[in-house]
Amino acid sequence: MNRQSTVSFGWVFDHKLRSPFSERALNAVAASGSACAAKVESSTKLAADFKNREEIEAALTQLDARLAAAPDDLDLQSARAGLLGALGRTEAAKSAYMAVLTRDPTHFATLNNFGALLYETDFRTAARTVFAQAVHHHPDQAMAHVNLAKLLMYNGELDLARTRYGRALVLDP
Repeated sequence: MNRQSTVSFGWVFDHKLRSPFSERALNAVAASGSACAAKVESSTKLAADFKNREEIEAALTQLDARLAAAPDDLDLQSARAGLLGALGRTEAAKSAYMAVLTRDPTHFATLNNFGALLYETDFRTAARTVFAQAVHHHPDQAMAHVNLAKLLMYNGELDLARTRYGRALVLDP
């Protein structure tokens, strides 16, 4: 993977997406001017960077305020789902991700982040389906192939995983 990718929560995410936050969502929270905004003012912050639950709650509050002004913004909605997941509100996060995918079944950040949430909460078959959709809709994105490959590897499907990893390397040596 190139320098613009990282591993977060065991899954690969692009710095432009920085699961569970998109850069747009981070900028929206940062623009709100709250004390929490300092924590998320650049696209290099993740939920894991927050020091405590209160900071995540504060970020969610700020993001909700931004969503009130732009309720159709799928990037903000996806970022909200990520925050809900970071707070352990798994069912609410799943519902939020599904709402985004209902409106745009190809939303890349949502597919990758939702797949990771499903996998981490032991919904492995559903995670595989979501990661496969990410690969189907975004075959030119190495990250999609790596996430599916990782799931396949954990499932013991080594030949399929090797194929996906190989495709990722072709796309992003």
